[in-house]
Amino acid sequence: MKPLNTILPAAALAAALAITAFALPAKQEQTPSFADKYWLMESGSIVPATDLNADGKPDSDLRNFLEDCEKDDTEMFRSNGKFVKNLGKQKCVEGEDAEYEDGSWTYNSATKQLTIKQNEVPQPIVISIKELTATKLVGTFEFTSPQGQKVMITGVYKLKQ
Repeated sequence: MKPLNTILPAAALAAALAITAFALPAKQEQTPSFADKYWLMESGSIVPATDLNADGKPDSDLRNFLEDCEKDDTEMFRSNGKFVKNLGKQKCVEGEDAEYEDGSWTYNSATKQLTIKQNEVPQPIVISIKELTATKLVGTFEFTSPQGQKVMITGVYKLKQ
């Protein structure tokens, strides 16, 4: 049996280490430079062109799915993790809110992957950030079509001034 004077200091040291470990704040991921800014989609290429709306014609531009009133809409990734849509000046429905929270987002700076969980979309969308400047954001999203074909969507966004 170990003497009490050996066990007590070891237990005190272990307790102090445990308290210190839990008291220190976890290392926070730095807020990415694209956060807290409004981004406007300039283009959304679909490669290879794929019939996404079942009209029998291959689609090559995601913006063709937008109504004219949606083409000035912007997106913001708030630093608090909220994904926000701003409906721009052209409203599709009179009296609709100018801005609303549409889900949440996270960013992994090591893999450059942006994950968006939208309120009305059951699965998260994982976007690989390919280019990021002060005024431009380019991301890709890959999925498999119902026909089994790999499809890549590349979104090019510009900073809304």
